[in-house]
Amino acid sequence: MKRAFLTLLAAAALALLPSCSSLSGVVKETATDRQATGKILQVTSQPASLGYNRLGYHSAVYPELAQFLAAKGYPDFLVEDKTLTTRQVVVFYLKPNQAYLFQMKEGIRGQKMSVNGPEPIGKKTRIVLNAIRHLGDAPSDMPLRTVKKKAKP
Repeated sequence: MKRAFLTLLAAAALALLPSCSSLSGVVKETATDRQATGKILQVTSQPASLGYNRLGYHSAVYPELAQFLAAKGYPDFLVEDKTLTTRQVVVFYLKPNQAYLFQMKEGIRGQKMSVNGPEPIGKKTRIVLNAIRHLGDAPSDMPLRTVKKKAKP
């Protein structure tokens, strides 16, 4: 009885696994989940940023995303969020002022992905993303400006 249950459990687990070609992407994606979830990630290819790598991992699992990136190019930034069955990735293209939402669902019947957008990026979000980009462009050896306090009389 116990052996039959374990065999059934193993079969169910195998059904949930993606194809072998995307298994590497799933492993790498899972390994960097904590670093990426809920954070604004800049996407740069040289050097390869965490955001760039995350999009590569997702593309290995979701071919629709790979096709989108091939047609549109890599975004400037992304933000990820995750629930038990759904991952949401918002990508931001600053130059054309566009944002897209990818909803990626995983389940027994395989993976599904939907795309919403383009939507204009809000003013406050653009300010934050531009500030992050300028901080990333600053030289690492740039001295920090200090504010001197006025002496009390």
